[in-house]
Amino acid sequence: MSLKTPLIKAPLTGIIIPLSQIEDAVFSQKMVGDGIAIDPASQILFAPFDGVVSFIHPSKHAITLKPNDNPEIEILIHIGIDTVLMKGSGFTSFVKNGQNVKTGDKLIEFDLNQIIEKAKSPHTIILVTNTVNQPEKYSLQFAASKDGFVQALKTDLFSVSTQTTGATSKSSSSNSNESYQQTFKCVVPSGLHA
Repeated sequence: MSLKTPLIKAPLTGIIIPLSQIEDAVFSQKMVGDGIAIDPASQILFAPFDGVVSFIHPSKHAITLKPNDNPEIEILIHIGIDTVLMKGSGFTSFVKNGQNVKTGDKLIEFDLNQIIEKAKSPHTIILVTNTVNQPEKYSLQFAASKDGFVQALKTDLFSVSTQTTGATSKSSSSNSNESYQQTFKCVVPSGLHA
């Protein structure tokens, strides 16, 4: 059986960029999840579906949302590359953790000029983080072409299917008691924050 989320709309206006072209390996190699990127032409991030804010980063450059129709799915929207180093400068949040949002609600306003001046890139990443640990369970169906212009709240980007088969349940339960721990030193200026 498969559960499908509604189409996820473009949260801002701009040009679609394939993840493989993003200048950060964490995103281009899909280490955080699968999805799409937008080179923004607007400066307001809107809620792309009805859902709940599960986490907003303290520097306001990233937000995670869960759709009401399938709350086990997490959608990460990350504004710019290395924008965590801006420490919130140029970002204004209009929501808080745990808040319910409707499609079109204003989430974050950002100063595009500041991002262009101070960060590595203004590319905004929209990812399904669940695809990292369980790629066999979650799949994306792209509605928009993987390049071209998208308009905030008017262009559909993708939907997510969740497989609820016995094989997936067995896989999940067999891994439930496993754990792994390792200590390492992170030497990148932005730290490990994904």
